[in-house]
Amino acid sequence: MDRGDASADLAERAAERVRAIVAAAEAAAAEIVADAKAEAERVRADAAAEAERIRAAARTESEQEVEAASREASGRIEQARGAVEGLVAQADRLRAQVGALGRDLAANVPGAPARSAGEAGA
Repeated sequence: MDRGDASADLAERAAERVRAIVAAAEAAAAEIVADAKAEAERVRADAAAEAERIRAAARTESEQEVEAASREASGRIEQARGAVEGLVAQADRLRAQVGALGRDLAANVPGAPARSAGEAGA
């Protein structure tokens, strides 16, 4: 083999080696990209799941707060109704007492007409 053939053979082997290195590097790069995409998808899925858990917890908490506020409001409404009923009953009693007092005063006024039996029971 002459020197030119040896140089060409050496160059061919070097070129083949470079092609093999480039192919291996491209394969490694493709694997790295695929792994990175898979990891990014896993992180995205985990983040989406965590966000959904947070939304569900917030929804549950807000529903519980609304229910508690509703129960408290219902209790206060019942208290207010009871108070109003008590005040109405008290006003009715006072009205009856004032009416009776007015009738008694009218009956005791000198020269006033005498009360009939129907008025006496009113």
